[in-house]
Amino acid sequence: MKTAVITFHNTSNFGATLQCAALMRRLSSMGQEVEVINYLPYYVLDKKSVFRELKKAGKARNKARALIKGAAYLAHAGEFSGRDRCFERFIRQNLPLTRVYHTYESLLQDPPRADLYICGSDQIWNPALTGGMPDRAFFLQFTDGKRAAYGASLGEYDIEGNAAELAALTEGFAGVSVREKSAAEKLSLAIGREVPAVLDCTLLLGKEDYRDMESTDFKAGAPYLLLYNIQNSEQSVRIAKKTAREKGLRIVDISPNPFVRVRGTRKEIAIGPDRFLSLVKNAQFVVTNSFHGTAFSIIYEKPFIAIAHSTRGGRTRDLLEAAGLEDRLAENPDTIPREEINYQEAGRRLAILRQESVRYLEEISS
Repeated sequence: MKTAVITFHNTSNFGATLQCAALMRRLSSMGQEVEVINYLPYYVLDKKSVFRELKKAGKARNKARALIKGAAYLAHAGEFSGRDRCFERFIRQNLPLTRVYHTYESLLQDPPRADLYICGSDQIWNPALTGGMPDRAFFLQFTDGKRAAYGASLGEYDIEGNAAELAALTEGFAGVSVREKSAAEKLSLAIGREVPAVLDCTLLLGKEDYRDMESTDFKAGAPYLLLYNIQNSEQSVRIAKKTAREKGLRIVDISPNPFVRVRGTRKEIAIGPDRFLSLVKNAQFVVTNSFHGTAFSIIYEKPFIAIAHSTRGGRTRDLLEAAGLEDRLAENPDTIPREEINYQEAGRRLAILRQESVRYLEEISS
């Protein structure tokens, strides 16, 4: 069976690229020939452009401030370009891609040929990330072939208020599944069919499955704590500094914001998914408010502390609850969890969920 997957695969975001690679590998292990649809619409390319902040200046209320911010981004163009090159190299090595499609219309005119089309995972159904409205490409409207969704996420989208549109966009799907439990319940009611919540694609694989995706020239050096803030967080920084001091570790900071530099840490921005994997794997401790930072800490069985994202913390809480690791969520710097992590129990719990998620993939593939 030939399967085509469409998702956010090239946004210079570790989680986005790795969830795509993980889904591809899981499907390949099931005997499928998998191809990733190389869909790069304008809103994806804009996010990768070093001029993106300057473009916003024309519509900004405070144009002077916007121009200053845009100029500051340009000052870090070298780091951004270096990061993008690392991602492009990883993608070339790990994702079998179709030709490039820049618009939904181009997909509609000449769609890639496949026996099954899968959309997901990631926030592909979140209009806030797809140009302000649902992107029909991510609902597989360019084909009449067999279609299904795996672990799609709607972000903060108003499901109840857009029930009719969502029902129309998913009509005829062989299966619809989402990533968050709360979204599964709401979407089930909205479209009138069962919508299971499945594991994020990255958790479909074990740490051994990521071995050949890791950096081939990685050298750990002195023991370190890995800090990964997808959202600026003074709380994370305080916890990281306190933990590093107690354990005698240096801090390696891979948070993507180039303007936030934590004194006494080593900042790395121009890195790709391969180095990200190696940095998590070899860390003595991880502090993160990223869902995928948390996910890979669990995959590699690392001591870690998670801090909930201010608007997207639900999925981190769901994951920790599913793995029985709720105590790893630090509400404030004074309540840092000290206990050893029982990864045997966490692994047992996640193995059950993995079996259920793989069973869903098998059902939509039959």
